[in-house]
Amino acid sequence: MPRPRFSLTATSPGALRCALLALGMVAALGLGRSASAQIAMRTFYQGRIATVNGEDIEALVETLDLDESQEDLVRAMYQGYRSAFNASADEAHAELERLREASVQPGEDLGTLNQLIADYERKRAEWGRQSSAYEMGFFADVKQLLTEEQAARWPRFERDRLRRVGVLMAARLMAERVDLVALLDDLDLPDEVREHCQGVADQYAIDFDTPLAERLRVADQLDALSYQADAKDSPSRMEALQQRLIRLHIQLRDLNLQYVDRIAEQLPPEDGRRFRESFQKRVWPRVFGSDRVAADVARVRQLAALTPEQEGAVGAMVGDYHARLEPINRELVEVELTREMQRLIPPTQQGDGRMQPGGAGEPGALEARAQSLLESRHSLVQSTLAQIRTVLRPEQLQALTRGASFENEGDRRQ
Repeated sequence: MPRPRFSLTATSPGALRCALLALGMVAALGLGRSASAQIAMRTFYQGRIATVNGEDIEALVETLDLDESQEDLVRAMYQGYRSAFNASADEAHAELERLREASVQPGEDLGTLNQLIADYERKRAEWGRQSSAYEMGFFADVKQLLTEEQAARWPRFERDRLRRVGVLMAARLMAERVDLVALLDDLDLPDEVREHCQGVADQYAIDFDTPLAERLRVADQLDALSYQADAKDSPSRMEALQQRLIRLHIQLRDLNLQYVDRIAEQLPPEDGRRFRESFQKRVWPRVFGSDRVAADVARVRQLAALTPEQEGAVGAMVGDYHARLEPINRELVEVELTREMQRLIPPTQQGDGRMQPGGAGEPGALEARAQSLLESRHSLVQSTLAQIRTVLRPEQLQALTRGASFENEGDRRQ
């Protein structure tokens, strides 16, 4: 069978942008291509939402630096892809729904029911292959439009797309769920600053790419195996895949933990701090979700009209607060990492009846430690808020209570 084609032919540039050829099917799906930009995740190809989307098109235009004519061609081919995908998806899922409804009808004998279930899984797998074929055909045809220089950028597009689409698929640890390049882009850095750290960011993308693709591949194998009738008869194979997947989860987590520091070190101090904080808040929201002291200091500065002497005193208090907070937060992060490992590798019941946890620390004691640390942090926050108020005069405290700026009252004393 010929693969889907999204090529365009015409006798003039205007017609070239509009004429869309018919679509077919891909031949040797199992062979794959490094140029396909395919996300190899079985369940990803079995939904009704197209696996290529508008974000992919924008990334193609930007990453490959397409000219206007190429962009028009790609967008036209994308519309053809979506039309073909949607029509096939409707047909496939109508058949899946028919098989599902038939399998829940009362009175069916066991043999008929098993056949319906087998037919459902066969159709489900068939649609997955067909959906994958449309995606592979689209990207293969896009690649035919590229110049040699643009084609050299294709691996970057593939890596970026794999992280954008696949980083959340089958992820189990919070730190492996973050794309550091996207996090860096969110900072909206000046061009010269962004260029300075580009080398490290590129190396991160390369190092992250292989284990991420492998994580998706292994998760895909586990998913497929779980649907096989004899899966329970192959426990050793499933166990080997599970252990491989666990190692990949940990590898991706550790890569992000290493590179968040390496990237931050390439940035100016304030930007590096923002980058680390953005990562921390996304990965450990329980620990870094909010900072009551920072919010209170901002409000004090807005409403109380601090004198230079008061500013110095408050600044010293905040510095002391951060110095005392850092080891508490560091321990809380260790607790979160250990708790995640225990969920990833659950405690197993041993022959002597004792629980051997998958990570360091017995679960009950670990939770008690977390609560103790949270209480210590709460006490530190409360004492710091109270300490800040000791440097304010009565009228400044009243301004905070009223929520009206003391400075606007016109009787600020220096």
